[in-house]
Amino acid sequence: KMIEILGDGSEDLSNQIPVKEVSPADRFEQLLAEMVFSDPNLLPKIVQDNLDTLDEKFYEFVQEKIKKSGDLEERETLRIM
Repeated sequence: KMIEILGDGSEDLSNQIPVKEVSPADRFEQLLAEMVFSDPNLLPKIVQDNLDTLDEKFYEFVQEKIKKSGDLEERETLRIM
């Protein structure tokens, strides 16, 4: 006999799964990483898909990362972005 691990699908598990909200700083980190490490040919699509996030606050976030970075290569990469 097989053990049923996931149930039969009739249970509502939506209220049992904790949802962690992503802070703006975390979202900025994720977006910046996506922009830096993606294929450069995909950058226009990434920008287009995230126009609502690429605002003054994002720009300030990047500027602060540049200021705080002790790595010359990282600073230059961020400035190019």
